Amino acid sequence: LAPYKVCWPELSNDLRVGVVELSKDSRSKNKILIPDHTVIFIPLENREEAHYCSAVLNSSIAGLIVASYITLHPSPHILEFVRLQKFDAKNEQHLRLAELSKTAHALTADSEPDTKRLEEIETEIDKTTAELWGITTTELGDIQSSLADLK
Repeated sequence: LAPYKVCWPELSNDLRVGVVELSKDSRSKNKILIPDHTVIFIPLENREEAHYCSAVLNSSIAGLIVASYITLHPSPHILEFVRLQKFDAKNEQHLRLAELSKTAHALTADSEPDTKRLEEIETEIDKTTAELWGITTTELGDIQSSLADLK
């Protein structure tokens, strides 16, 4: 029943992660949302942590890890292979990833999202995640190229 959930579809060929949180609109009356059985989720109490997790899991790096061994069911066990550091509210990279995720979520919620800006944010998420994991710019380029080949 956590107020924030990092979610992804259970049936998918790739990892597309989003954050579900309490809606402030009059229809939901601030009810806690619970995904159905076809959605995998990580329940979290903190909005920053949820967006940090979302950013890392949406990075090309995590995408390639998952795509390298999953064909249709990115189930919760992906967290055994994707190194997701415990969120640290004092870590600049964790906070930066959380902010980037919030911006990306806001852009995609728009009826006509700014796709150029979204691509810039996705690039920044990749760079920041690469720094977090000690991956060089060259290695990140290879990861992005390999992921593009798989799609």
